[in-house]
Amino acid sequence: MSAETAFTEEQQCYLQGFVAGAEAARVLRGLPTFAATLGLAPESGTATGAPAPPPAEARPARAEEIHRAIQDRLLAAGKKLTAEEK
Repeated sequence: MSAETAFTEEQQCYLQGFVAGAEAARVLRGLPTFAATLGLAPESGTATGAPAPPPAEARPARAEEIHRAIQDRLLAAGKKLTAEEK
């Protein structure tokens, strides 16, 4: 790049922030790096070397199923439901 087409300091700061935000979002989702996808880098889970988080549990399709699952878990633990919950 010539001096005429070089990025300004403001543009450089913007791009650095954009890339940092994209990297943070990638790490939070547990996505591999581009180099790891191509097999160019060892797979370590995330760019920070921390293991990737476990996959999230499947959520019930309906809200009532969430409450039913909680009630079943409480009953399995030997607890009792209130009169309103029965």
